[in-house]
Amino acid sequence: MAIPIVISPGGSGCCTCDKQLTPCNCSGPGCTIQCRSRSGFAQLCGYDEFTEPSDPPKKYRKRRVTGDLYRGSFPSGTCSTPSDDPVNYSRTGFAPIGGFWGDSTVSGVAAPVEADATQVKYRASGLAFTVNSSPTAWGFLTAVSLVFRSVANPAIQYIFTSNGQQIWIPRSASPYDVFLIGTWSGAGGINASGSEEVINFANVVADQIRDHWDLTTEYKATNCHIIEDSVSARVVGVGKFPLNEGGTLDPSGPSLADFDGLLDETLERTVRTLTGTEDCVGSSAPYLKAIGERVESLSDEDTIEDAIQRVLNPAPEPPAEPEDPLAWTTLSSCAGLGTAFITLLSAELSVSFRVAQVRAHLTGLTIGAGYEVRYILHRRVAGTSGPFVFFGVLHQTITAPAAEATTEWVDIPNEEGWETRVMACNNTTF
Repeated sequence: MAIPIVISPGGSGCCTCDKQLTPCNCSGPGCTIQCRSRSGFAQLCGYDEFTEPSDPPKKYRKRRVTGDLYRGSFPSGTCSTPSDDPVNYSRTGFAPIGGFWGDSTVSGVAAPVEADATQVKYRASGLAFTVNSSPTAWGFLTAVSLVFRSVANPAIQYIFTSNGQQIWIPRSASPYDVFLIGTWSGAGGINASGSEEVINFANVVADQIRDHWDLTTEYKATNCHIIEDSVSARVVGVGKFPLNEGGTLDPSGPSLADFDGLLDETLERTVRTLTGTEDCVGSSAPYLKAIGERVESLSDEDTIEDAIQRVLNPAPEPPAEPEDPLAWTTLSSCAGLGTAFITLLSAELSVSFRVAQVRAHLTGLTIGAGYEVRYILHRRVAGTSGPFVFFGVLHQTITAPAAEATTEWVDIPNEEGWETRVMACNNTTF
Protein backbone atom coordinates (compact mmCIF):
# COMPACT_ATOMS: atom_id res chain seq x y z
CA MET A 1 0.00 0.00 0.00
CA ALA A 2 1.32 3.45 -0.87
CA ILE A 3 1.77 5.72 2.12
CA PRO A 4 2.59 9.37 1.33
CA ILE A 5 3.40 11.13 4.61
CA VAL A 6 2.87 14.86 5.19
CA ILE A 7 3.01 16.87 8.40
CA SER A 8 1.34 20.26 8.50
CA PRO A 9 0.23 22.70 11.19
CA GLY A 10 -3.35 22.62 12.35
CA GLY A 11 -5.82 25.09 13.82
CA SER A 12 -8.01 24.68 16.84
CA GLY A 13 -11.54 23.41 17.17
CA CYS A 14 -13.35 20.59 15.35
CA CYS A 15 -14.42 20.30 11.75
CA THR A 16 -16.38 18.09 9.43
CA CYS A 17 -14.50 15.30 7.66
CA ASP A 18 -13.82 17.21 4.47
CA LYS A 19 -10.00 16.92 4.29
CA GLN A 20 -9.45 19.95 6.51
CA LEU A 21 -6.80 19.51 9.19
CA THR A 22 -8.25 19.05 12.65
CA PRO A 23 -7.10 18.23 16.17
CA CYS A 24 -10.41 16.47 16.80
CA ASN A 25 -11.85 13.08 15.84
CA CYS A 26 -14.32 13.18 13.00
CA SER A 27 -17.10 10.74 12.21
CA GLY A 28 -16.43 7.98 9.71
CA PRO A 29 -14.67 4.61 9.77
CA GLY A 30 -13.08 3.62 13.09
CA CYS A 31 -9.45 4.62 13.65
CA THR A 32 -7.29 3.47 16.57
CA ILE A 33 -3.56 3.98 17.04
CA GLN A 34 -0.67 1.84 18.23
CA CYS A 35 2.90 3.01 18.95
CA ARG A 36 6.32 1.47 19.35
CA SER A 37 9.62 2.99 20.43
CA ARG A 38 13.29 2.47 21.14
CA SER A 39 15.57 4.74 23.15
CA GLY A 40 19.16 5.35 24.11
CA PHE A 41 22.02 7.75 24.74
CA ALA A 42 23.93 9.21 21.77
CA GLN A 43 27.13 11.23 21.61
CA LEU A 44 28.74 13.27 18.85
CA CYS A 45 32.21 12.17 17.76
CA GLY A 46 35.02 13.91 15.92
CA TYR A 47 37.26 16.93 16.27
CA ASP A 48 36.45 20.09 18.24
CA GLU A 49 36.32 23.50 16.61
CA PHE A 50 39.57 25.47 16.79
CA THR A 51 38.01 28.66 18.19
CA GLU A 52 35.31 29.29 20.78
CA PRO A 53 32.63 26.69 20.02
CA SER A 54 29.51 27.43 18.05
CA ASP A 55 26.15 27.52 19.81
CA PRO A 56 25.40 24.67 20.01
CA PRO A 57 28.95 23.24 19.79
CA LYS A 58 29.93 21.15 16.78
CA LYS A 59 32.12 18.16 16.04
CA TYR A 60 33.72 17.39 12.68
CA ARG A 61 34.58 13.88 11.61
CA LYS A 62 37.24 14.66 8.98
CA ARG A 63 40.62 16.33 9.54
CA ARG A 64 42.98 17.22 6.69
CA VAL A 65 46.57 18.43 7.22
CA THR A 66 48.70 19.73 4.33
CA GLY A 67 51.78 21.86 3.80
CA ASP A 68 55.54 22.05 4.36
CA LEU A 69 57.51 23.49 7.27
CA TYR A 70 61.28 24.09 7.19
CA ARG A 71 63.64 24.61 10.12
CA GLY A 72 67.36 25.36 10.10
CA SER A 73 70.12 25.72 12.69
CA PHE A 74 72.36 28.72 11.86
CA PRO A 75 75.84 29.63 13.13
CA SER A 76 75.11 33.36 13.39
CA GLY A 77 72.38 35.48 14.93
CA THR A 78 71.27 36.79 11.55
CA CYS A 79 70.15 33.36 10.30
CA SER A 80 71.13 34.52 6.83
CA THR A 81 72.59 32.83 3.76
CA PRO A 82 74.53 35.69 2.16
CA SER A 83 74.99 34.41 -1.37
CA ASP A 84 73.84 31.96 -3.99
CA ASP A 85 77.08 29.99 -3.71
CA PRO A 86 76.38 26.24 -3.55
CA VAL A 87 77.20 24.04 -0.58
CA ASN A 88 77.88 20.87 -2.60
CA TYR A 89 80.67 20.16 -5.06
CA SER A 90 79.98 17.74 -7.90
CA ARG A 91 81.96 16.94 -11.01
CA THR A 92 81.05 13.75 -12.83
CA GLY A 93 83.04 12.60 -15.87
CA PHE A 94 84.87 15.92 -15.91
CA ALA A 95 87.38 16.08 -18.75
CA PRO A 96 90.12 18.58 -17.78
CA ILE A 97 91.28 20.88 -20.51
CA GLY A 98 94.98 21.29 -21.17
CA GLY A 99 97.93 19.36 -22.43
CA PHE A 100 98.86 17.98 -19.01
CA TRP A 101 95.56 16.07 -18.71
CA GLY A 102 95.36 14.61 -22.21
CA ASP A 103 92.12 12.67 -22.66
CA SER A 104 91.91 11.52 -19.04
CA THR A 105 88.70 12.12 -17.09
CA VAL A 106 88.16 12.68 -13.37
CA SER A 107 85.13 13.00 -11.11
CA GLY A 108 84.34 13.69 -7.47
CA VAL A 109 81.63 14.81 -5.07
CA ALA A 110 81.75 16.54 -1.69
CA ALA A 111 78.70 17.21 0.48
CA PRO A 112 78.24 18.45 4.06
CA VAL A 113 77.12 15.78 6.53
CA GLU A 114 77.40 17.60 9.84
CA ALA A 115 77.91 21.17 11.02
CA ASP A 116 78.10 23.34 14.10
CA ALA A 117 78.75 27.00 14.78
CA THR A 118 82.48 26.86 13.93
CA GLN A 119 83.01 24.06 11.42
CA VAL A 120 81.45 21.85 8.78
CA LYS A 121 82.16 18.18 8.16
CA TYR A 122 82.34 17.20 4.49
CA ARG A 123 82.32 13.70 3.04
CA ALA A 124 83.93 12.75 -0.28
CA SER A 125 82.38 10.32 -2.73
CA GLY A 126 82.54 9.47 -6.40
CA LEU A 127 86.31 10.03 -6.64
CA ALA A 128 87.31 8.28 -9.87
CA PHE A 129 89.42 8.72 -12.98
CA THR A 130 90.28 7.22 -16.35
CA VAL A 131 93.89 7.07 -17.47
CA ASN A 132 94.91 9.08 -20.51
CA SER A 133 95.42 6.92 -23.62
CA SER A 134 98.85 8.36 -24.36
CA PRO A 135 101.35 10.02 -22.05
CA THR A 136 101.31 13.76 -21.48
CA ALA A 137 104.31 15.83 -20.50
CA TRP A 138 103.77 14.53 -16.94
CA GLY A 139 103.12 10.96 -17.90
CA PHE A 140 99.99 9.01 -17.01
CA LEU A 141 97.27 9.91 -14.47
CA THR A 142 97.58 7.64 -11.41
CA ALA A 143 95.23 9.16 -8.79
CA VAL A 144 92.71 11.93 -8.19
CA SER A 145 92.04 13.98 -5.05
CA LEU A 146 89.55 16.69 -4.05
CA VAL A 147 90.74 19.95 -2.48
CA PHE A 148 89.11 22.71 -0.38
CA ARG A 149 91.37 25.82 -0.52
CA SER A 150 90.65 29.07 1.31
CA VAL A 151 90.08 31.96 -1.10
CA ALA A 152 91.54 34.47 1.37
CA ASN A 153 94.50 32.34 2.41
CA PRO A 154 95.46 29.70 -0.20
CA ALA A 155 97.88 28.13 2.25
CA ILE A 156 94.87 26.75 4.12
CA GLN A 157 93.66 23.69 2.30
CA TYR A 158 92.00 20.33 3.06
CA ILE A 159 92.52 17.34 0.75
CA PHE A 160 90.26 14.29 0.30
CA THR A 161 92.07 11.30 -1.17
CA SER A 162 89.51 8.50 -0.82
CA ASN A 163 85.78 7.92 -1.04
CA GLY A 164 84.00 8.03 2.29
CA GLN A 165 86.68 10.22 3.85
CA GLN A 166 85.26 12.89 6.18
CA ILE A 167 87.03 16.09 7.27
CA TRP A 168 85.97 18.86 9.63
CA ILE A 169 86.69 22.18 7.87
CA PRO A 170 86.57 25.50 9.78
CA ARG A 171 84.06 28.16 8.86
CA SER A 172 86.60 30.88 9.68
CA ALA A 173 88.57 30.41 6.42
CA SER A 174 85.43 30.36 4.25
CA PRO A 175 84.74 30.79 1.37
CA TYR A 176 86.67 27.93 -0.23
CA ASP A 177 87.68 27.13 -3.80
CA VAL A 178 86.91 23.45 -4.40
CA PHE A 179 88.57 21.53 -7.22
CA LEU A 180 90.16 18.23 -8.28
CA ILE A 181 93.87 17.51 -8.56
CA GLY A 182 95.60 14.70 -10.42
CA THR A 183 98.69 12.72 -9.47
CA TRP A 184 100.93 11.73 -12.37
CA SER A 185 103.60 9.16 -13.10
CA GLY A 186 106.14 11.62 -14.47
CA ALA A 187 108.19 14.44 -13.02
CA GLY A 188 106.22 17.09 -11.13
CA GLY A 189 103.63 14.55 -10.13
CA ILE A 190 100.61 16.81 -9.36
CA ASN A 191 98.41 18.99 -11.53
CA ALA A 192 95.28 20.87 -10.44
CA SER A 193 92.12 21.29 -12.45
CA GLY A 194 91.88 24.89 -11.30
CA SER A 195 89.25 26.74 -9.26
CA GLU A 196 85.87 25.21 -10.12
CA GLU A 197 83.41 25.99 -7.34
CA VAL A 198 83.29 28.54 -4.54
CA ILE A 199 81.58 27.24 -1.42
CA ASN A 200 80.57 29.77 1.23
CA PHE A 201 80.23 28.01 4.57
CA ALA A 202 77.83 30.68 5.79
CA ASN A 203 75.33 28.95 3.50
CA VAL A 204 75.83 25.60 5.22
CA VAL A 205 72.91 25.32 7.66
CA ALA A 206 72.96 22.51 10.20
CA ASP A 207 70.27 20.25 11.62
CA GLN A 208 67.78 21.10 8.92
CA ILE A 209 64.26 19.72 8.97
CA ARG A 210 61.71 19.61 6.20
CA ASP A 211 58.36 18.34 7.43
CA HIS A 212 55.96 17.51 4.62
CA TRP A 213 52.35 17.13 5.80
CA ASP A 214 49.80 15.16 3.81
CA LEU A 215 47.48 13.56 6.34
CA THR A 216 43.79 12.69 6.52
CA THR A 217 42.13 11.28 9.63
CA GLU A 218 38.42 10.54 9.67
CA TYR A 219 35.84 9.20 12.09
CA LYS A 220 33.46 6.86 10.28
CA ALA A 221 29.87 8.11 10.49
CA THR A 222 28.56 4.61 11.21
CA ASN A 223 30.67 3.80 14.28
CA CYS A 224 33.22 6.58 14.94
CA HIS A 225 36.11 4.25 14.08
CA ILE A 226 39.15 6.36 13.11
CA ILE A 227 40.72 5.86 9.68
CA GLU A 228 44.09 7.45 8.89
CA ASP A 229 45.72 7.97 5.51
CA SER A 230 49.14 9.62 5.55
CA VAL A 231 52.02 10.16 3.17
CA SER A 232 53.62 12.72 5.47
CA ALA A 233 57.40 12.59 5.81
CA ARG A 234 60.33 14.24 7.54
CA VAL A 235 63.63 14.85 5.75
CA VAL A 236 66.71 15.88 7.76
CA GLY A 237 70.12 16.99 6.64
CA VAL A 238 72.81 19.63 6.37
CA GLY A 239 72.96 22.04 3.46
CA LYS A 240 71.46 25.17 2.04
CA PHE A 241 68.32 26.55 3.68
CA PRO A 242 65.55 25.64 3.05
CA LEU A 243 66.28 21.95 2.50
CA ASN A 244 64.41 21.46 -0.78
CA GLU A 245 66.91 18.93 -2.08
CA GLY A 246 68.89 16.12 -0.53
CA GLY A 247 68.70 14.99 3.05
CA THR A 248 67.58 11.65 4.43
CA LEU A 249 64.22 10.35 5.58
CA ASP A 250 63.64 10.36 9.32
CA PRO A 251 61.40 7.40 10.24
CA SER A 252 59.98 9.31 13.22
CA GLY A 253 57.98 11.49 10.80
CA PRO A 254 56.88 15.15 11.14
CA SER A 255 56.48 16.74 14.56
CA LEU A 256 55.45 20.23 15.61
CA ALA A 257 57.50 19.88 18.81
CA ASP A 258 60.66 20.82 16.88
CA PHE A 259 59.06 24.10 15.77
CA ASP A 260 58.16 25.37 19.24
CA GLY A 261 58.46 29.17 19.34
CA LEU A 262 59.08 29.39 15.59
CA LEU A 263 55.49 29.49 14.28
CA ASP A 264 52.59 31.93 14.13
CA GLU A 265 49.08 30.51 14.54
CA THR A 266 45.90 31.73 12.83
CA LEU A 267 42.58 30.21 13.91
CA GLU A 268 39.14 30.01 12.35
CA ARG A 269 36.36 27.69 13.48
CA THR A 270 37.38 24.91 11.09
CA VAL A 271 40.85 25.99 9.93
CA ARG A 272 44.14 26.22 11.83
CA THR A 273 47.12 27.69 9.97
CA LEU A 274 50.71 27.55 11.25
CA THR A 275 53.24 29.77 9.48
CA GLY A 276 56.98 30.04 10.03
CA THR A 277 57.78 33.41 11.62
CA GLU A 278 61.04 33.75 9.62
CA ASP A 279 62.52 35.25 12.82
CA CYS A 280 66.02 34.30 13.96
CA VAL A 281 65.52 32.83 17.44
CA GLY A 282 68.15 32.18 20.10
CA SER A 283 70.59 33.92 22.44
CA SER A 284 73.64 32.02 21.20
CA ALA A 285 74.57 29.57 18.45
CA PRO A 286 72.89 27.56 17.14
CA TYR A 287 70.17 30.05 16.10
CA LEU A 288 66.90 28.67 14.75
CA LYS A 289 64.64 29.87 11.96
CA ALA A 290 61.48 28.41 10.40
CA ILE A 291 59.57 29.15 7.22
CA GLY A 292 56.68 27.49 5.41
CA GLU A 293 53.03 26.78 6.17
CA ARG A 294 50.92 23.96 7.59
CA VAL A 295 47.12 24.05 7.22
CA GLU A 296 44.76 21.89 9.28
CA SER A 297 41.10 21.90 8.21
CA LEU A 298 37.94 20.22 9.51
CA SER A 299 34.90 19.04 7.53
CA ASP A 300 31.99 16.59 7.61
CA GLU A 301 30.06 17.83 10.63
CA ASP A 302 28.75 15.06 12.88
CA THR A 303 25.06 15.54 13.66
CA ILE A 304 22.64 14.40 16.34
CA GLU A 305 20.90 12.33 13.67
CA ASP A 306 24.21 10.59 12.89
CA ALA A 307 24.81 9.91 16.58
CA ILE A 308 21.30 8.46 17.06
CA GLN A 309 21.66 6.22 14.02
CA ARG A 310 24.90 4.78 15.48
CA VAL A 311 22.91 3.69 18.53
CA LEU A 312 19.93 2.37 16.59
CA ASN A 313 22.03 0.51 14.02
CA PRO A 314 25.34 -0.58 15.56
CA ALA A 315 28.09 -1.24 13.01
CA PRO A 316 31.20 -2.50 14.82
CA GLU A 317 34.46 -2.76 12.89
CA PRO A 318 35.58 -6.23 11.82
CA PRO A 319 36.66 -8.60 13.19
CA ALA A 320 33.97 -7.83 15.77
CA GLU A 321 30.72 -9.69 15.17
CA PRO A 322 27.88 -7.75 13.51
CA GLU A 323 25.18 -6.50 15.86
CA ASP A 324 21.42 -6.41 15.35
CA PRO A 325 19.61 -3.07 15.22
CA LEU A 326 18.24 -1.82 18.52
CA ALA A 327 14.96 -3.65 19.10
CA TRP A 328 11.55 -1.94 19.07
CA THR A 329 9.21 -2.13 22.04
CA THR A 330 5.57 -2.28 20.92
CA LEU A 331 3.25 -0.52 23.36
CA SER A 332 -0.41 -0.65 24.26
CA SER A 333 -0.56 3.14 24.56
CA CYS A 334 0.97 6.05 22.68
CA ALA A 335 1.45 7.91 25.96
CA GLY A 336 4.49 7.41 28.21
CA LEU A 337 7.06 5.29 26.31
CA GLY A 338 5.17 5.92 23.08
CA THR A 339 6.36 9.51 22.75
CA ALA A 340 9.37 10.68 20.74
CA PHE A 341 11.94 13.09 22.17
CA ILE A 342 15.52 14.36 21.91
CA THR A 343 17.02 16.30 24.79
CA LEU A 344 19.09 19.41 24.18
CA LEU A 345 22.77 18.79 23.49
CA SER A 346 24.69 18.59 26.77
CA ALA A 347 28.08 20.09 27.57
CA GLU A 348 29.54 16.67 26.80
CA LEU A 349 27.93 16.88 23.33
CA SER A 350 25.49 14.07 24.06
CA VAL A 351 21.70 13.61 24.06
CA SER A 352 19.14 11.22 25.45
CA PHE A 353 16.55 10.24 22.90
CA ARG A 354 13.56 8.08 22.11
CA VAL A 355 12.41 7.43 18.56
CA ALA A 356 8.83 6.30 18.07
CA GLN A 357 6.54 5.14 15.31
CA VAL A 358 2.75 5.01 14.97
CA ARG A 359 0.31 3.04 12.88
CA ALA A 360 -3.48 3.08 12.58
CA HIS A 361 -6.00 0.24 12.58
CA LEU A 362 -9.04 1.13 10.47
CA THR A 363 -12.45 -0.52 10.42
CA GLY A 364 -15.61 -0.07 8.38
CA LEU A 365 -13.69 0.47 5.14
CA THR A 366 -14.90 0.16 1.58
CA ILE A 367 -12.64 -2.27 -0.28
CA GLY A 368 -10.62 -0.49 -2.94
CA ALA A 369 -11.40 3.00 -1.65
CA GLY A 370 -8.64 5.46 -0.77
CA TYR A 371 -8.42 6.85 2.74
CA GLU A 372 -6.42 9.64 4.32
CA VAL A 373 -5.33 9.00 7.91
CA ARG A 374 -4.59 12.01 10.09
CA TYR A 375 -2.47 11.60 13.23
CA ILE A 376 -3.01 14.42 15.70
CA LEU A 377 0.35 15.58 17.12
CA HIS A 378 0.93 17.34 20.43
CA ARG A 379 4.25 18.27 21.99
CA ARG A 380 5.96 19.83 25.00
CA VAL A 381 9.52 20.80 25.97
CA ALA A 382 11.61 17.65 26.44
CA GLY A 383 12.33 16.78 30.06
CA THR A 384 9.36 18.69 31.47
CA SER A 385 6.07 17.44 32.91
CA GLY A 386 3.82 20.16 31.55
CA PRO A 387 0.83 19.58 29.29
CA PHE A 388 1.18 18.58 25.63
CA VAL A 389 0.01 21.27 23.21
CA PHE A 390 -1.36 20.66 19.73
CA PHE A 391 1.10 21.66 16.98
CA GLY A 392 0.29 19.74 13.79
CA VAL A 393 -1.03 16.75 11.87
CA LEU A 394 0.80 13.86 10.24
CA HIS A 395 -0.91 12.55 7.08
CA GLN A 396 -0.87 9.03 5.66
CA THR A 397 -2.86 7.51 2.78
CA ILE A 398 -4.01 3.95 2.27
CA THR A 399 -6.08 2.06 -0.31
CA ALA A 400 -8.34 -0.33 1.62
CA PRO A 401 -7.52 -4.00 0.87
CA ALA A 402 -10.42 -5.19 3.05
CA ALA A 403 -13.07 -3.90 5.42
CA GLU A 404 -10.40 -3.68 8.10
CA ALA A 405 -6.75 -2.69 7.56
CA THR A 406 -3.63 -1.67 9.49
CA THR A 407 -1.31 0.94 8.01
CA GLU A 408 2.45 0.65 7.89
CA TRP A 409 4.53 2.12 10.68
CA VAL A 410 5.48 5.77 10.23
CA ASP A 411 8.00 7.85 12.19
CA ILE A 412 6.66 10.30 14.73
CA PRO A 413 8.38 13.65 14.07
CA ASN A 414 11.31 14.18 16.42
CA GLU A 415 13.11 17.46 17.09
CA GLU A 416 15.88 18.34 19.52
CA GLY A 417 14.49 19.91 22.69
CA TRP A 418 10.91 18.58 22.24
CA GLU A 419 8.81 15.59 23.20
CA THR A 420 6.11 14.65 20.68
CA ARG A 421 3.01 12.47 21.17
CA VAL A 422 0.29 11.18 18.86
CA MET A 423 -2.99 11.90 20.63
CA ALA A 424 -5.47 10.33 18.19
CA CYS A 425 -6.20 9.64 14.54
CA ASN A 426 -9.08 10.21 12.15
CA ASN A 427 -9.61 9.38 8.49
CA THR A 428 -11.73 10.20 5.50
CA THR A 429 -12.07 8.96 1.95
CA PHE A 430 -10.53 10.86 -0.95
